[in-house]
Amino acid sequence: MSARRIYFVVSILVLAALPWLIATPYWRGILVLCAMNVLLALSLNLVIGYTGQLNLGQSAFFGIGAYVSTILVKSYGWNFWLAAVAAVGAAGLLGLALAAFAVRLRGHYLAIASLGFAVITYQVLVNWENVTQGVRGIYGIMPPFSHPGRPSASTARCGRLLPSASARRSPASPAASIRASSVRWCPTRSTSSSRSP
Repeated sequence: MSARRIYFVVSILVLAALPWLIATPYWRGILVLCAMNVLLALSLNLVIGYTGQLNLGQSAFFGIGAYVSTILVKSYGWNFWLAAVAAVGAAGLLGLALAAFAVRLRGHYLAIASLGFAVITYQVLVNWENVTQGVRGIYGIMPPFSHPGRPSASTARCGRLLPSASARRSPASPAASIRASSVRWCPTRSTSSSRSP
């Protein structure tokens, strides 16, 4: 095994262990943001590096996937992993729709068409407030699996967190700092049935 492969394997192991080694939610959030940006950079490397085409619409597909998975989990109660697969499919289908129009474009023309798609997607996501909540965004998304001191989607029920999970919640969380409720939102329940027992 070459030294480069050894470094690669060691770095993968360190990155895989970081979510369990980092104890504070702030640094875990930074780690998640880094991972998302690495995924975006890898997608740009695939399009620009291997095909040589300048596509400026990567952020649109990223946003479409993020909103589809979030809406499916929060509004319809889907499992996180099934919603992630559906989000990949939705972004892929919209990518195919864009490709049908841009299949013959190359160079600057492809860049302009893909940038236009990204701007249109941004405007739709910002202005469709009853679905995406506009510039406020959607907050209080439960993680797919729990880390120590943090509840997961499987420990939550519609309307409020279970007592064991809410007891571990830190009062210094980002949602608490803006006086926002971090309970799981469930539009299918009426307000009379959402009272605590």
